Amino acid sequence: LINWSVFVVTGFSFLLFCCFIAYLFSPWSTTIATQDILFWSVAFLILPMSAITHRGRGLMLGFSRPVEATLPEQLIRPTLALLLYVTVALFAELRPFSVLALFVGAYFVTVLFVNLQTIRATHWEVKHTQPAYSLKQWAVATMPLTGLAGLSIIKHQTDIIMLGALTTYADVGTYRIASQIASMAGMLMLVLNTVFSPKIAGGVTLEQGGKLFGQLVQSARAMFVFSLGFLILFFVFGEILVVLVFGEEFLEVYAYSLVLCVGVCFSAWCGQTATILKMTNNAEYAFRVSVEAAVLNVLLNYVLISVVGPIGAACGTTLSLVWVQWRQLNGVRKSLGISAHAFARVNSKSLTND
Repeated sequence: LINWSVFVVTGFSFLLFCCFIAYLFSPWSTTIATQDILFWSVAFLILPMSAITHRGRGLMLGFSRPVEATLPEQLIRPTLALLLYVTVALFAELRPFSVLALFVGAYFVTVLFVNLQTIRATHWEVKHTQPAYSLKQWAVATMPLTGLAGLSIIKHQTDIIMLGALTTYADVGTYRIASQIASMAGMLMLVLNTVFSPKIAGGVTLEQGGKLFGQLVQSARAMFVFSLGFLILFFVFGEILVVLVFGEEFLEVYAYSLVLCVGVCFSAWCGQTATILKMTNNAEYAFRVSVEAAVLNVLLNYVLISVVGPIGAACGTTLSLVWVQWRQLNGVRKSLGISAHAFARVNSKSLTND
């Protein structure tokens, strides 16, 4: 399965890159500048590296190592990218292409770490075992989850893509820095979501929902306190920090980050709604909500970016995030009869789906 996934990722990425090359030699590409070709060629490298990173995350979860599964994408990559931005900004001027190149470099190091994780975690017996599984049953069972994963990738890249289409590459690079800063506000949330995924599934099958419900509420409170504390600290010291590290020309990063952090904070308050839905046979409902959020995200980003520029991307992304979290919170309450947000009262309600 590991070798097969590498083949699929590499083949699909190569196919997309060939389509891009074909477009460059088509009559429609006469207006594309050389620097734009180089920019998008480097950007294409993100696709296979992102897929390999997500594959490593799935493997670590399969090996019952949730913390190690979270480290590459949620801690190593954003932290390394931010450190690279800061280091380069101290000695040279950050330009859009340099920001993209540094981001790709951080992703490359993350992929190396993921491959090292996979080699160390895979037992010798597994490497030499013939796979035995039903492709039809596997495809049917994973279609909703695959759709959720695909929509998640689209949702997280919509603002960047639409900024590139409607504004300048300089705005894209600036917004990318703000996005990395805002992601740090949700680090604890992402770690706990990964840790609790198998516990939620186990709580349903073992009918230990009462204890698990209390743990979910406590984790929501911890996530909310962490993200709110980050938001307050960044509100107080963020402007000074941005000017000190990146310079006054990147001061708009402060405003973009604040808006994005508000969405992350609300998401943390709602708790692990998406994880609960996916782990309790409600993935189809979560998929429908994600489709709604993806469409809303595109519409809001298009309208707001056209009117107010990059700050519109932050506002549109935050509003769509609030929408999807609120819908998922209501879905958990209707389907399971619980509310596991940060302000919920802990009682003996069990996490069942009957």
